[in-house]
Amino acid sequence: MFAQKWRSERTTNHPRCAATLTLSIPKPLLALGLFSCFSTPSFLTRAQAPSTFFIPITVSFASFSRAVTKLYVIGGAKPAGPSYTAIRQVISLDLTIPFNSTAPAWTQLADGPPQSLFPTALSSDEQTLFAFHILDTNSPWQYNVQENKWQESVAKFERAEFIGVGSVTDPRTGLIYLAGGFDEVNKDAPIMKTIDIFDPVSQTIHVDDLPDPTSVFPIRQNYANVWSKYKNSILYWGGNNKNPLGPGLVENSVAELSTDSMTWSTMETQGNAPAGRSGHCMAANEDGTKVVIYGGILTNETVVGDLWILDVVTSTWSQGIAGPERVYSICTVAGDQFLLWGGSTGQNLVSPPEMLMYNLNTSAYIQQYTPPAFYKDLKPPPPLENPEDYALEFDLRRLEDKRNKLEDQKKELDQRRERLVLQHRQSDLKRGPTSPIDSKDCLLAFAQTQTTYYTPTPVFYPAFARSVNKLYVLGGAKSGRIRLTLLAQFMSLDLTIPWSAAAPAWTRLADGPRQYRFPGTFSSDEQTLFVFHVQGTNSPWQYSIRDDSWQESAAKFENTEYIGIEAVTDPETGLVYLAGGYDSVNYNAPLMKTIDIFDPVSQTIHTEELPDPATAFPVRLFYKNVWSKALNSVVFFGGKNKAPPGPDMVMNGVTLLSTASMTWTNKGNTAIKENQSLYERK
Repeated sequence: MFAQKWRSERTTNHPRCAATLTLSIPKPLLALGLFSCFSTPSFLTRAQAPSTFFIPITVSFASFSRAVTKLYVIGGAKPAGPSYTAIRQVISLDLTIPFNSTAPAWTQLADGPPQSLFPTALSSDEQTLFAFHILDTNSPWQYNVQENKWQESVAKFERAEFIGVGSVTDPRTGLIYLAGGFDEVNKDAPIMKTIDIFDPVSQTIHVDDLPDPTSVFPIRQNYANVWSKYKNSILYWGGNNKNPLGPGLVENSVAELSTDSMTWSTMETQGNAPAGRSGHCMAANEDGTKVVIYGGILTNETVVGDLWILDVVTSTWSQGIAGPERVYSICTVAGDQFLLWGGSTGQNLVSPPEMLMYNLNTSAYIQQYTPPAFYKDLKPPPPLENPEDYALEFDLRRLEDKRNKLEDQKKELDQRRERLVLQHRQSDLKRGPTSPIDSKDCLLAFAQTQTTYYTPTPVFYPAFARSVNKLYVLGGAKSGRIRLTLLAQFMSLDLTIPWSAAAPAWTRLADGPRQYRFPGTFSSDEQTLFVFHVQGTNSPWQYSIRDDSWQESAAKFENTEYIGIEAVTDPETGLVYLAGGYDSVNYNAPLMKTIDIFDPVSQTIHTEELPDPATAFPVRLFYKNVWSKALNSVVFFGGKNKAPPGPDMVMNGVTLLSTASMTWTNKGNTAIKENQSLYERK
């Protein structure tokens, strides 16, 4: 589901000046002012040849990806009165046929996500186009070139709200690299310090740490990036480091990532380099020996139209002939011709519909595109042979890196331990025999030096379950751009060791279902964790402590759309009890009047009727419950009885369920006070 619903009516008959839906102006456009209908500057002369090609809506902030002989343009924004509209338009430019600047060889494709300022990349065989960081989902969208159809990928990104990210495919391995970005929800959050590596074959994402920005790759958002076949590496240039979008810290150095070794370096260049900027367009030629940069916004918020060429072989910059101002355009290089389309101008206008074309050999702007002669023999690259081998090789490199990091951490911890022991020995000598060192203080002091604990993302509405000496926390939600973002985060808290409030002893475990407001509990032997009422399935998910892995259970629940339910395990029998709840699909449905009893051994569910709420257990949703060993009962407290959630919080008494006899008993406030000493004694 897309974040915005759009209307089909147009406010003008002009094919490129239609206002369809209204959105608020994003931060990047505040420096540009408001859009208006475009006009053609004197820089371009209109050719008179008629066109039979598709006439697209001219947009800014579009994403683009280059195939061997095609350029794909996805989404972007068009003017809509005082605001602008993110549109679904997807088009391709055929680079195998000649065309003039006023009638490029565009073809309309199936509508994609209505999005702007987002990264896309093609698979190495150019049969699938992936779009990342889409509103309202943490999964990429993927476009099937043969079927002309979009669908959501099964992959799940943990940080889908990050924007200002670029994406590049390594054509040799098929892996797609997405580095840096910034948090659109929390504008004050630091620049993301990781790079996501997406495998289109296995639909998995691996996350690596980025290097120290003071040493290499200092710019982490709104940069531009390309694959250089000559270098077999990714080249990064430009961007800024300010949240929200703005001129910020800008560097004009070229950062290089060698994907073979996952090492970063700064290219030593010669000649006068272009001034740092963001919103520029960057493209490489077919063999990766030349990179062209055009336009953008300088640090003084000036939109420019200068053209720069980096000779990758000699690492030398040279400047071409400047053209009209452009920012947030799309571009590509075909042979010796640089093509640029869309974007915005320095006069706060959406750019003209004509394509800007520049001959790199003659250093002149041209009006006619001529396909390179060698294009006629080009075909899309074949599928990778044994892509799992590349994934395995990558995993081996990752494990080797992880082993090296762990060895470094172990050395650091050993050094800290030695320093800590020495400090306490010295302290012991000062105190003398009458002041022995408190072993608890020593353990706590050492724990406070421990820096290897996992730092989780803070969430609300997670599921949690307690074992003898650990607390397990799964899922939950955090604020997103439009709605809540659900997480698959799963972790355990070690209760056997000391730690400080600032650094709890969290350990990250295998990701579970992406869910919130759902119940979880352990089997009686604490070897399996069960979570219930998971979206998209009527089976529980179960986690193996031994294997650190999740799988769907064989059991089938009838009412999986019910929420507001908690789960409790009777440790004597191993049976799991889930009572009440309400229908998350039909809010006007009555509260569920049954209790499900799940047997983890036989994977079966038995359902019993709940008592009349007027006599016992009056609150049926969003209650809390625990197992009381002293009473051999499930203890229920709190909750409410309105769907959807409302203000009518009811009852502050306690309800007990004796699982041995399946009898319910209400305990009011008086009973709580009367039994308080009994609870304390037991």
